Amino acid sequence: MYRLIGTAASLASQDVGSMVDRAKRSAIVYAIAAVLLLTAYAFVMVVVYQLLADAVGSGLDAALLIAGATALVAILALIVMALVNRRQKRMAARRNAARRMQLLALASVAPSLMRSKPLLITAALGALAYFALNNSDDGDD
Repeated sequence: MYRLIGTAASLASQDVGSMVDRAKRSAIVYAIAAVLLLTAYAFVMVVVYQLLADAVGSGLDAALLIAGATALVAILALIVMALVNRRQKRMAARRNAARRMQLLALASVAPSLMRSKPLLITAALGALAYFALNNSDDGDD
C-alpha cells in the first residue's frame, strides 16, 4: 500500500504525456532491434549449419550438433539464473534479519527513552516508524 502512495505522488509530479511518448518510442526501437537481432541470429545459424554439414558430411548430423549446443547453452543459462536467484534470496534474507535486529534494538531502548526528554522520544518513534516502513517496503521477499 505504501508503494502505491509513492508511485502516485511520483506520477502526479511528472508529465504523463511525455512519459507515454517516450515509452512508445522505446518500445518501437526495441522491437526493431529485436527483429534485426533475430534475423542476424538466423543467418549465423544457417552459416554454422553449412560449415558443420561440410565438415561432418551429413546435414542431419550438423542439425543435431547445433540443437545439442543450443540446448546446452540454454541449460547453462538456466543454472546460472537459478544460482543468481538463490544468492539474491539469501542476501534479501540477511538484509531483513539485520532490519529486524535494528528494530528490536530500537524497541528495547524505547522504554528507557520514554523517561527522558521529549525530543528523544520523538526521534525514537520516528526511527521506529522508519524501520517498520523500510522492513515492509522490501519487494524481494
